[in-house]
Amino acid sequence: MVGVYGVVRAYILADPAITAIIDTRFYPVKAPQGGTFPLVTMRRIVEPRFPHLRGPSGLAAPRYQLDAWTRETGSAAFTDALRLAELIRLRIDGFSGILTDASETPDARLQVAVRFDDARELFESDVTGGYYRQSTDYVITYRPVSTAA
Repeated sequence: MVGVYGVVRAYILADPAITAIIDTRFYPVKAPQGGTFPLVTMRRIVEPRFPHLRGPSGLAAPRYQLDAWTRETGSAAFTDALRLAELIRLRIDGFSGILTDASETPDARLQVAVRFDDARELFESDVTGGYYRQSTDYVITYRPVSTAA
C-alpha cells in the first residue's frame, strides 16, 4: 500500500506481540463485513501540508486515528481492546526514522515522526451484541525520502 498507511502498517505488524493478537488484520478506514476480531483500523482525519516559498515542500503532519477493536465476548473484551491499543502506542509513539513498505518499490520511503495525541474508549452496538473500540489519534509527520545518491 502506498504512503503513510502502508509504512505504518508494516512497522506495526513487525511487532510479534501485536501480530500474535491480530495476525495481519489491520485495515484502512473500516473492518471488512463479517471480519475476524480482534483487529485494527486506520484512517486519516486531517492532513495539513507545509509549503515553502518555492511551492510544495513534501512535508505533511496528518492526524491518523488507529482503532483497536474487540468483539463483546465476555468481561475481558474491554481490557483486550485497551491492551492492543497500548501495544500499538508502545510500538509507534515517539518513533522517528525512515520507514518503507516491503510491498512497495524501494523508492517508496518516508521519513516519519510519530506523536501520540489522544484516546477514547467506545462501544459500537449491533444486533449480536457489539464491539469495544479503543480509538487513538497520532500525528504522523512525514516527508518523502529520495533514494538518489
